[in-house]
Amino acid sequence: MKFGIAIISLFSWWFMGCKSNEHAVRLTLSYSRPYCNGARPTPDMEEAANQRHPFANQMFYFVNGTKVDSVRTDANGILKTQLKGNGWVVLEGWQYYKTAPDNGNMANYKKECLEEEWRKTIAPLLFTTAKKSVDTAIHVQYKCPFAHPCVKDGIPIPE
Repeated sequence: MKFGIAIISLFSWWFMGCKSNEHAVRLTLSYSRPYCNGARPTPDMEEAANQRHPFANQMFYFVNGTKVDSVRTDANGILKTQLKGNGWVVLEGWQYYKTAPDNGNMANYKKECLEEEWRKTIAPLLFTTAKKSVDTAIHVQYKCPFAHPCVKDGIPIPE
């Protein structure tokens, strides 16, 4: 009987120890894009272009060294997951797969510059032992494709 209680206690201690390193993550992700056409925008066009939109049904990647977890947002741009450990960063698909932003043509971008952009994170996730969850909003403000810092010189700009 004592052996059974000892086994149950050991299992409970082990199970709670594994769970204690796990963090609940809830992110609300949104984005906005400026007006990028050539003609001068009306105030309404500018306002519409800069509105926040949810990252609906988009895949995001959580990376921690060699560990990777991918999570899809819902229709409202909300994602929920559980992560173990600390030091996670959040990446968009183009960063994780090392492609051009907005599925652009890689020939239009400077490779060395993109390599720096791929290493940037949307947000680092740092946990403390006292805080077992993260519930935050992250907003990404995009640039016009021709204004991206990695675009090669000579790429046409809309007029």
